[in-house]
Amino acid sequence: MSLAALNGPSTLRAYSEPLLTETNLELVKKIVPTGVEASLWQKILMHSSAINFDGTGESLFKVGDKPLGFYWVLSGRVKMEMDKGKPLVFTSGSMAGLSHFLKDQRHQQHLYTGSRAVRSLFIDQKCFQLFKTNQALQELVKNEQKHFQEVFPNQLSDY
Repeated sequence: MSLAALNGPSTLRAYSEPLLTETNLELVKKIVPTGVEASLWQKILMHSSAINFDGTGESLFKVGDKPLGFYWVLSGRVKMEMDKGKPLVFTSGSMAGLSHFLKDQRHQQHLYTGSRAVRSLFIDQKCFQLFKTNQALQELVKNEQKHFQEVFPNQLSDY
């Protein structure tokens, strides 16, 4: 089943593309931390799904969705609805939906595209295992969690 089918009709403009395009390689090089060998990030590219969105407001996750993975934002903006105030914005390098994925907790907020064009990698459980093999990627995940903890103080996942 495709991610678009899982997310419902609001993501019909989302599409996947071949993973090893020059554009994807260049975008990934910009967000992968120092200390990650080229062979590892190439494996991550091969085990993830390149998902692109071409419209503002397209759903990545809806409230109640089961976390099958998270989106590693390569370019563009993803927003998460907040109970009060402005939405939380994820930009290039951010991992949208990571906390719920790590906790295996259904999404409690709606995540959607905040810019017309969003390029991302969808990282599922199998692909995420590659992150656990590298200290720099583990630190990246911990930093994402630290940022999430600042926004949601009682929801930090143990990674």
